[in-house]
Amino acid sequence: MGYMAHPAWIFHGFVRFMQFVGIRHVAIGTTGQGGRAAADELVACIKSGYSVFLLPDAPQPGPPRQLKKGVLHMALQSGAPIIPLRFTARGCFRFWWDWDNKYFPLPFCRINGVFAPPIRVTEATFEGCAEELQRALG
Repeated sequence: MGYMAHPAWIFHGFVRFMQFVGIRHVAIGTTGQGGRAAADELVACIKSGYSVFLLPDAPQPGPPRQLKKGVLHMALQSGAPIIPLRFTARGCFRFWWDWDNKYFPLPFCRINGVFAPPIRVTEATFEGCAEELQRALG
């Protein structure tokens, strides 16, 4: 598996954890900070057989839950479909003071993952795919 991580120092521990749990390739970058190079790394990973997961909204300071189109460009370049996955949970603590209002699941709460149908991105359907992905992710 591959993953794109933010280059800020605060995420270095998270990157090490991801590698510990089996993520084989972590590309470091985000919008304006090496994101294009990191996306190119992940496209090469996809073409060589890796699965890649991304959080396709804007990095801090946001706006949260607004799709950034890098994931669509990566799907177009690699030819791989996008498989949207949305998590919901009951029994969470909400970080209301944080920039994107993250939810932190409490012990023993129920977390549900909901897959949407795969989205195949082509040049002709690019904008439509952006709207479809935004809807699928909520």
